[in-house]
Amino acid sequence: MTQDVPKQAPRNSPAARIYRGGRVVLAFPLLLVYLLSTEKELIRLDCERWIEMLDLPSKSSFGNLLFLLGNYKEFRTLYYFRIWHGNLLATAASLIVRIVYKGESTLHLRSPHIGPGFFTQHGYATSVGAYRIGRNCSVNQLVVIGWSDRTRGPILGDNVSVKAGAKILGPITIGDNVTVGANAVVTKDVPPNCVVAGVPARIIRRNGVRVNEPLPSRMQPEGSLSESLSPWNEQVQLDSTAMDLDRALRSSSCSISIPEPERAGNAVQSINSRSVSGTWYLPSRVSAECAQTDYCSRHSG
Repeated sequence: MTQDVPKQAPRNSPAARIYRGGRVVLAFPLLLVYLLSTEKELIRLDCERWIEMLDLPSKSSFGNLLFLLGNYKEFRTLYYFRIWHGNLLATAASLIVRIVYKGESTLHLRSPHIGPGFFTQHGYATSVGAYRIGRNCSVNQLVVIGWSDRTRGPILGDNVSVKAGAKILGPITIGDNVTVGANAVVTKDVPPNCVVAGVPARIIRRNGVRVNEPLPSRMQPEGSLSESLSPWNEQVQLDSTAMDLDRALRSSSCSISIPEPERAGNAVQSINSRSVSGTWYLPSRVSAECAQTDYCSRHSG
């Protein structure tokens, strides 16, 4: 004998329909802001995406917009984000209606660019500070997408899904069609068409095939000043070493001097190929004088 599974209250009950209809009527003043805005196309695409993700019956463009504005505070937050990236008149009007029609207070959208079709489930305690977000991305509750230093936030491609509690931090790139699992911590680039999960995040599915791979390491973090200057530091060190060796040879009784072409930074490397020890690292005058004897003996014969 099968046990009855409890179900949620039906969405189409008379009480539910009356409640939702009343909220739709109350949302009519927000429609004026939409008419004044220059971001109508983006808002329309957002509406279509939300209706699809929430599995709601589609209506007209105005009907979908009013239904979402009246019943979903997190959509209102996205709606104000779109309005504020448009013209000044609609922005000023939204500041007035926002006093009465508040958005989700714990949902923070701080990205300079969010592509069309952005969807957030619940939006509770969620901070989205990506540098750029592509089309049709979805973000669940308790998600943090933001900076780890003063370079930039992450870049999210198209069709990226970020599950509840995930963290995406730093100047990294999340490829197209990527799913970030719940509570994952992502601090490295993620290739397209992957599913990542864990702390730290690993690739658990690639192109539909189950795998277990670490995320590829970044060769050089963007904006890292010390690493970008390292080739210059090495060249300065080589030049300084060659100068120390040249001064030591000039001050000694050995009449051999370093040829002019070898006084450049490659001098140490050319000597290195003829040295017995295999390494010439001469940070001081003492090391240069110690190397003098070997150099003179090899050139005087």
